[in-house]
Amino acid sequence: MGCESRSCPNIYRPTTTHQWNHSEKEDQDVNAIVDWVRSKGGYVNQKIEIRRGIDASDTSTYNNNTRQFGVFAREALDAKEPLLDIPQSCYIALWNDALGMEDTATPLHDNVYLLADKLMTERKLGKHSEFAPYVAYLDTLPSGQLPALWSKWGKELLRKVAPPGRKKTILDWIDIHRTSGCLRPDNAFEEHSMELIFQRARDMTLIPLWDMINHDSSDHRLNTEQGLVYPTTTGEGTKVWASRPIATGEEIYVTYDECIGCPHNEFHFDSLQILRNFGFVQRYSQRWVFPDLDIWFQIDEQTIIDNGQQQKQQLQADFGDPPHIWKPNKA
Repeated sequence: MGCESRSCPNIYRPTTTHQWNHSEKEDQDVNAIVDWVRSKGGYVNQKIEIRRGIDASDTSTYNNNTRQFGVFAREALDAKEPLLDIPQSCYIALWNDALGMEDTATPLHDNVYLLADKLMTERKLGKHSEFAPYVAYLDTLPSGQLPALWSKWGKELLRKVAPPGRKKTILDWIDIHRTSGCLRPDNAFEEHSMELIFQRARDMTLIPLWDMINHDSSDHRLNTEQGLVYPTTTGEGTKVWASRPIATGEEIYVTYDECIGCPHNEFHFDSLQILRNFGFVQRYSQRWVFPDLDIWFQIDEQTIIDNGQQQKQQLQADFGDPPHIWKPNKA
């Protein structure tokens, strides 16, 4: 899961020397996941492909070979055309093991640990795991992408500019798991597994292929709609379909900050949460929430059209006043 903007290379320093160089093996690994999902009864549209993004303006072989994975239209797609249907049998999830408020005072942190422990079990099983193709892909992902695992200098810089009430939740969340004994000291494997849960799981659920679709919430780039992404009692899987016609070669996006079935999620899940959970600064549109100051606003990018020609981009901030949630500061 991700966006094209990871962070400044002088600030973001992965704790691994692993580089994402494109290879035939990469294609084989991705195809193995697609074949596995289909073998489980899932649907993957033949008109889409999973590959690294290519920047036509950048002729550097290195940069284009190290760009992240995304999902693209191999052929033109119609509005409402199904793209993915991932069955629950492909999920790595807690199911009935998830803890609620009646079980623990900190259900989020405890459930993150439980799912990370489940992922570690599957990673140790390797090719013997029932999720082997997906686990093999997760094993290739580098660590150190989230702010909590940035270099010391990167975290110090972000701590200077982050809102006072959000510094700990953005930068220090993994310390909670360290001090609680959930993570053993200096255990890179356990920390990486925990990081993967934050970065790739949705509602305590790891969903193969869906998590390779990048995020964008802008009206002119977001081109899909989706059903529920977390396990349901009906057994229905995760469905994604085109929200409008999609041209050949166009990248397919979902939005990470709008959760179907989560009441008022759009009024507390903002761009800082995107940075915390996924490790990138999202393009516009951006949502910013400052609950301590009773401020909520969204910044959108709009294209100015003059005499039928695109002239320039401008930013527009909309201050929301959702009932019973946040009231904007009028000062």
